[in-house]
Amino acid sequence: MISDAPGGAKELRLVGNLLGTDFKMMGHTTTLRHLLLASAAFNAILEEVIVLAYFIHRTEQLGWKSWQSVGGSALLRGAYHLYQGFGGFIGNITMGVIFGTLYKRWGRVMPFLIAHFLIDAVAFIGYDLLAGKVSWLP
Repeated sequence: MISDAPGGAKELRLVGNLLGTDFKMMGHTTTLRHLLLASAAFNAILEEVIVLAYFIHRTEQLGWKSWQSVGGSALLRGAYHLYQGFGGFIGNITMGVIFGTLYKRWGRVMPFLIAHFLIDAVAFIGYDLLAGKVSWLP
């Protein structure tokens, strides 16, 4: 029953029921991993299309120099990852500069969608598989 799900899990259970699935919150099921992979894909599409392709293209239309567009995109990416701490901020700025520079060179967003998806998928599924089994993860 949905109402007896632990706090925060209630919404995820509801989504599972709407999708026609039945999964246990504490059981690491395939369905939960599918939701994590869908989340990784969703994040990759939104971030790379908006923060990489749209932001860089639009700011250059507004007269920004190439390095300003790439730097602005990287700072925006780092700023909304501040919840990960200072290391996540710096890491995402670095990734943003690399992605932005290569996007300017190639003019294609698909390689970055794939790369971002793989980064998130490994992080999400890796945590799911390793949490409680290694001492360095909470």
